[in-house]
Amino acid sequence: NGSTATVLTSASMSLDAWHYIAVSKNSAGKIRLWRDGTLDVSDTPANSAMFNSTGAFEIGRNFATANLNGWMDEIRITKGVCRYDTDSSIAVPTAAFPRS
Repeated sequence: NGSTATVLTSASMSLDAWHYIAVSKNSAGKIRLWRDGTLDVSDTPANSAMFNSTGAFEIGRNFATANLNGWMDEIRITKGVCRYDTDSSIAVPTAAFPRS
């Protein structure tokens, strides 16, 4: 429908270091972002519904003005399962999630 929902962090990342970033959206539309296991952002935007769309789904970009200057590895998108639904810290996984 042309809507966007954006969740941003103002936290800076250490250079030359890997970071674990997790983002979840629960059935109530609450979006959370964790950095290295610590909750960094929690928000319920008015337009957080996910739509079937032919538009782009973008990660690491804020419209056309701010692009990620770094690398991403092992990205996983899971539909139908909210892996993290807490406002607390999360354990950084040491193994892959199961495929179910």
